[in-house]
Parts: sequence; structure tokens; C-alpha cells
Amino acid sequence: MPVHTFRLNQQLCAARAKMAHIDTPLAQIAYECGFADESHLVRKSLRGKDPGIYPGAFVTNKERASALS
Repeated sequence: MPVHTFRLNQQLCAARAKMAHIDTPLAQIAYECGFADESHLVRKSLRGKDPGIYPGAFVTNKERASALS
């Protein structure tokens, strides 16, 4: 796996975990996870997904449980 792909996956995993907290602004999540801005995070996260299901679509049950505990 290329380094860029690995790093992007790490950033997206961190962002998904933070998205479990719906009250956290996306711009703040993007900044904390190393994305250039909110739109960069959304572009990378929404590949092939309907924006209407955002943000809950990117959080798995395991990530949500760990974030809430």
C-alpha cells in the first residue's frame, strides 16, 4: 500500500471516530485529522455515498461504541 493511501486511511479512521460526536463541527474534525479544510474531508469521505446520510454513515457501530465509552 502506498504511503499516501495509508496516511489517508489513518486520517479517515480518525475522522470517523470523531464524527460519532454529532455536535463536533466538521471543520474542527477536518483540522484535527490533518485535512486541508472541511470540503477536503467531505470529498474524501463521501466517495460514492449520498450526502444526505452524512455524518452518521461513516461511523461504524464499533467506532461509535468506543467513542461513547
